[in-house]
Amino acid sequence: MIFFQYAEVTAQVLNAISEISVIGGAEIVKNLKPLFEKLTHMINDSSNLHKREAALRAIGGICRSTAYVVDPYRDYPTLLDDLLRILKTVMSNTMRREAIKTLGILGAIDPYTHKVFTGSVQSSTAISTALSLPITETDSKDPRQDIIHWFNYEKCTLEEFYPAITIANLMLMMQDEDSQSYAEIAQAIVTIFRSLGEMAPINTKQVVPRLIEVCRRATESLNRANLRKFFLQQLAIFVAIVKKHAAPYMPAIFTIIADAWKEDISVKVVVIQVLTEMGTAIGNDFSKYTGELIPYLLTVLQTDKTKKRVLTVKVMESIRPLTHCIVQHLHLVLPPLLIILDDVSLNMSIRLTALDTVLHMTQQVDVSAYAPRMMQSWHHNIASFEMRDKLFVLLIEIIKQLGKFFDIFKRGVDQKLKDYNLDKSSNYEKYKNLAQKAQMSRAAMTSKVFSGSNGNLQATQAAIKGTSAAYLNDNLHERLMNDSYDSKASRQDDDQYKRDLEDKKELPKLAPTTARPTSELVTVQITKQRLNKELLISQWRNENLTSKDEWLQWLMKIRIGFLKSGSSPSLRAASSLGDQHPHLARDLFPAAFMSVWTELDSEVQKDLTSCLLRAISTGIPELIQTILNLAEFMDHSEKGPLPITHDVLGMWAEQTKAFAKACRYKEMSVLKSSDTAPMTFRRKLMRPNDCQSLITICKSPHGD
Repeated sequence: MIFFQYAEVTAQVLNAISEISVIGGAEIVKNLKPLFEKLTHMINDSSNLHKREAALRAIGGICRSTAYVVDPYRDYPTLLDDLLRILKTVMSNTMRREAIKTLGILGAIDPYTHKVFTGSVQSSTAISTALSLPITETDSKDPRQDIIHWFNYEKCTLEEFYPAITIANLMLMMQDEDSQSYAEIAQAIVTIFRSLGEMAPINTKQVVPRLIEVCRRATESLNRANLRKFFLQQLAIFVAIVKKHAAPYMPAIFTIIADAWKEDISVKVVVIQVLTEMGTAIGNDFSKYTGELIPYLLTVLQTDKTKKRVLTVKVMESIRPLTHCIVQHLHLVLPPLLIILDDVSLNMSIRLTALDTVLHMTQQVDVSAYAPRMMQSWHHNIASFEMRDKLFVLLIEIIKQLGKFFDIFKRGVDQKLKDYNLDKSSNYEKYKNLAQKAQMSRAAMTSKVFSGSNGNLQATQAAIKGTSAAYLNDNLHERLMNDSYDSKASRQDDDQYKRDLEDKKELPKLAPTTARPTSELVTVQITKQRLNKELLISQWRNENLTSKDEWLQWLMKIRIGFLKSGSSPSLRAASSLGDQHPHLARDLFPAAFMSVWTELDSEVQKDLTSCLLRAISTGIPELIQTILNLAEFMDHSEKGPLPITHDVLGMWAEQTKAFAKACRYKEMSVLKSSDTAPMTFRRKLMRPNDCQSLITICKSPHGD
């Protein structure tokens, strides 16, 4: 605890903190904020020079030991002015020396950026990919900054950076409520997600919530009614791509669906498609949401009285891929389907769709509890010629599920088959074999129940007939005598039943009556594009340009050209938007340039570099700033740097007053210069002997 009333004690405590910071490590870092709040206040306290000097020394020591540099200018905007004021007003040489030392430790900052921190100017909302630009409080909400710093510290590769920065820029464009490019943005993002494959879920958190918000606004706003169906379809595609990773957003999606359900039939059709795609993508995990889903399905099945029953057909088709998810609600879903199947007033195609759905459910899940009601529909519809083949398949499926309990339906079924001469059809033999097995299983169960302790009914009947072969199937007889008459045991042992199961697999599967464009979209793979070098070379050639307007048009042309021709599918997906929105092409230019640069051979790279040198030598600020940002981006890249000398970059950075960049390139130029460069600086400091020693050490084998 620092006691301000004891100035000398406080000064010594501050000196101790400065020394302790060398070894304090994490403890000092944890307490940076409370320390700096006190220290920045003390350096302005002119009541005691020693305390003021100690506070200044403590700031320098803490910053040097914790690498807390440049950022203090952002966190404490008046700090730079306070230090400069000390140099101007304080006469103490020790105090002035400490101020200069602290300024050196804190590092250089771009004047414009400092004005942004102090509030002298407003920060631009469009942030170029300048990696050295510090993050302000408002900029921290910009997802692009996190991605840039992620790349800056070499935590991601170029292949990871391209889609991440493209998606971040597109999502910022989508935040503009007055934008007229929502559809193009959504389509570009879908294309990017399709190209990512298994990596798509990584960006789910960044995209899906914003898309849900846009869908919600489109649903609520009357002037955006034309966008509702589109965004619901895009949402279905996203869910189909990210699959189970969309689960956290399901409550919000169902809220949007509830609002959209109030609209006309075309919107409801899209809503049903969205529900189907989500259920198919999420799989069994979708079961927890079926309580939200079932009311929409039942409302259509029970209340749709239109002639063509468009919604009803759509719902019945959507039930098929969701069968496993709605098992617990079969008692609600199956009866309305059977009612539609039995309704002779409906068009036959609608009834066949209902039959296809019932048959699909029977093949996928256990519906034996609903066999009586299903057999009623079977008896009611077997007279229809169009349905007979599928009804035969349905009958076989029911027998396989009921096993020995089918015997109670057998007499009625046999009579119906005889009435319509179906006992001579190709499927009849399968039915006959299964029905016979079911009857034998039931007879075996009955004999087991009523057999006494000293005999058995089957043996007695065989003796009366004078034969031991009471059963035509000896294997079946042996199983039944060993009490293996249960349908499950019979299925495990009977070879014929196994063959029946194989036949079941060979039965024709029922395909949906409509296409599934969303699934097709998801499965299409987007591959790497072959680079058209001739086209690019014709675009970046600039030997004959003279006026500023021509150069700016050239800059815009290469920005769009590199977006369209790059190797990254993510960047190419945004190229059409780059034509309409120049700021998007500007922000993505470093990434687009790199995607092209890595595909060029050394000779073509030299030609492109010469064009960039010609552009930067024009002195046009827009061109210079673009190339400086590009050079800085490539310095942090695994495929960099840009082959332009630091002297050239530093000179033009200084001319355009980008002093932070100029200082950096000057330092790098000095480090790579000849041995006489450090000597020159040392002579100016009146220390030539020290410099000669430094050169000797650097020339030694172990010198760094």
